[in-house]
Amino acid sequence: LSNELKHLWIAIKSSENLGRLTARTKWGLFFREELKVMRCVHRYLNKNSISYFHEHDGWRSTSAVDIRDLKLYVNKYTGYWVDFE
Repeated sequence: LSNELKHLWIAIKSSENLGRLTARTKWGLFFREELKVMRCVHRYLNKNSISYFHEHDGWRSTSAVDIRDLKLYVNKYTGYWVDFE
């Protein structure tokens, strides 16, 4: 896993033009991208009239969410394939 993460950050660094990767830089990048995904999830839930409560890096909703549809929506607007539990 450690080796895989090393290669992941090398790829991210080259695509983001970040310079030296410090813990602060990595945290900032992760937070920015996580926020992008969560905002997309919120738009999806609002669009589908699903009430929700945001919790840290997730949410609770008052009704069932079509996870397959949500994954497709997030991918369309962020480019990420995200798994939800």
